[in-house]
Amino acid sequence: MRDMGRAGKMRFRIIPTGESMSKKILLLMLALTVHAQSTPMATRNSTPLDIVNLRMQHYNDHQVDALLTLYDDDIRVYEYPDRLQGTGKAHMRRVMEETLKDSTDVTISHQLENGRYVINEENVSYGGKARRYISIYEVSDGLIRSVRFIR
Repeated sequence: MRDMGRAGKMRFRIIPTGESMSKKILLLMLALTVHAQSTPMATRNSTPLDIVNLRMQHYNDHQVDALLTLYDDDIRVYEYPDRLQGTGKAHMRRVMEETLKDSTDVTISHQLENGRYVINEENVSYGGKARRYISIYEVSDGLIRSVRFIR
């Protein structure tokens, strides 16, 4: 390897390539592509409000798999302010499959967006019974990272 100079404290080097190196580069590029595809393009370039509204659409369409694509793998769900109800997509899948097996839907009465937070006043109907919630969604990098429910 040859030292090609300095930019700040970082050194740039030319690394000789051969068939083995080409394979390693190809594998690295493939891994990066798979990682980039784990967050759908539509959500990576969306605002937090877009993400939360898409979540509501999937919720009302009872599309659990589509709904889960909008959550971070380590999603944290709280009862406001900080009573942890569950973590992770597996938890969300169990909750959503149970919740959405009946005729459930949500309408949004009011909505506020402030930076990475979206606050909804939601009316949720479960088999004819309506409940009002205040939900606080934290969104970053196109994924819902946490949700806090005020019941």
